[in-house]
Amino acid sequence: MASPQWEQWPKLEVLNMCRNKLTALPSQICKLESLRRLMVNENQLDFEGIPSGIGKIVGLEVFSAAHNRLEMIPEGLCRCPNLKKLILNSNRLVTLPEAIHFINESLEQLELADNPEMVWPPKPRGMAQGSGVTFYNIDFSLQAQLRNAGAQAAQLAATLAQQQGQCSHHPLYSETLL
Repeated sequence: MASPQWEQWPKLEVLNMCRNKLTALPSQICKLESLRRLMVNENQLDFEGIPSGIGKIVGLEVFSAAHNRLEMIPEGLCRCPNLKKLILNSNRLVTLPEAIHFINESLEQLELADNPEMVWPPKPRGMAQGSGVTFYNIDFSLQAQLRNAGAQAAQLAATLAQQQGQCSHHPLYSETLL
């Protein structure tokens, strides 16, 4: 069978792929910008089988993946601003992304039954500082991590130099870092 041409369905709103023995969803599914309901119950999906870019489906209201092999869901799923129903019962869930706390109250339906190893994740420390998915916007790119690591190293070096009384002579010292 030929692979579907996802671009042919730009206005597709409901996609039911239940009971198909799927082990992975194609990453092209994230291009279905009009998709509102995605049902993938009773397949063989695990964490790697859900595209990490699923959060790009901003109109997604229902994600139903009951009776699969999910140990975890991608954090991007918790970034779908219109998500109202998240159905994940009868999987192998161990926990959920911390970002679940940002959509938990806006969900109309959250089904997690029959996940015996499931442990609810702790609330992120920054929740009191901001609110919603927009606050929980962390750049995990390599460039951002290197930039953060460089800034932290420079700040540590400046702090150590200051403690040793050598601040003005240290090449990494900058008043903006203190």
